[in-house]
Amino acid sequence: MKPGSSSRWTFRCTQAIRVALLSAILLCIHWQHDRFMRRQEQLANWSDVVPVIQETLPGAESVEEINSTAPATVLDADGNALGSVVRTSPMSNHILGFSGPTDVLLVFDEQGILVATRVISSRDTQEHVQQMVQDPRFLKALSGRSRAELLDLSNVDAVSGATLTSLAVLESVRFRLAMADPSVPGETPRGSLKFPDPPRLEDVKLLYPDAARVKQSIGNPVEWQVLDAADQSLGNLLRASPFADNNIGFQGPTDLLIAVDDAGLVTGIALGESYDNEPYVGYVREDAYFRRSFNGRSPEALAALDAGTVEGVSGATMTSQAAARSLQLTAQAFVDEQRTPGREPRTHSTRHPASQAFEFSTLSRCATFPPSASYFPEWCSA
Repeated sequence: MKPGSSSRWTFRCTQAIRVALLSAILLCIHWQHDRFMRRQEQLANWSDVVPVIQETLPGAESVEEINSTAPATVLDADGNALGSVVRTSPMSNHILGFSGPTDVLLVFDEQGILVATRVISSRDTQEHVQQMVQDPRFLKALSGRSRAELLDLSNVDAVSGATLTSLAVLESVRFRLAMADPSVPGETPRGSLKFPDPPRLEDVKLLYPDAARVKQSIGNPVEWQVLDAADQSLGNLLRASPFADNNIGFQGPTDLLIAVDDAGLVTGIALGESYDNEPYVGYVREDAYFRRSFNGRSPEALAALDAGTVEGVSGATMTSQAAARSLQLTAQAFVDEQRTPGREPRTHSTRHPASQAFEFSTLSRCATFPPSASYFPEWCSA
């Protein structure tokens, strides 16, 4: 072999490999784009769920959508209306269960009464979704309600062992229906399903030792007033829930309280109830440096906070960074409400950047009523 020929051979092989890799990447991008476009077409014409609708409305032949927000009309072969349908995806994709969102199909009769609920697909943990679907009472508890009645699901119990997943489904349903109902103020259903009770007094006392009770401020749902035993005001709190309910730490959201003084500056934070890993939440609760690092800032400054730049707590990085993100979301919600007083809480403000990327690329019948394990395909998983 001539001198230098080995080097030229190596160079040519390297170039060939690079070209092959680039070609593979371009083919993959093209395939992903084609799949995405097919998926968008399916969503636009409802073709993927017509067979599911026919199980409840046997004469259904097509679905007519007026716009992307209003319920779509189910038509028979002659064009007569049989009822209407709503699906939670993509509008509710920002609402996360244990590890992702769930797409739910709601089928209504001509009177606007819910007659069937189907889990079409889910990016949540398969075990939890399966447990929720197989529960004999959960989905059935929604049937027989009007769209207006489905906006208040506080009386529907979550499924034990799949709490976050089932609560996220309820939140997704009411959020999607609120978007479809022009009579609902703003863009949000009422209250939090994950943290429905007022802030715990034991958590409030970490910030205001003489606190006896709290009450929500009139005009700004982010703000709570702290009162002593004589009903005298001790100060104010900004509460993360429901504005950060979909901000997930290691394995779930955490409620968070922000104490502010009369000048509107932060004097302390406290972590409240949590679905996250308790040892990790405990590490953050015990880290005084982390909790005090936000003191002296205004809500406007916190709203501009880049949570990714905040130094996390050792041993609880994801939980502490989620707490920083909750601070930012809460402050942003407070500032927004100050600009538009009297509005209902807006859960779309809690959308985590990562949650916007969820795509339901494979949709079919993942659950039915009554649910059965054999009717839950293996591929319908997180």
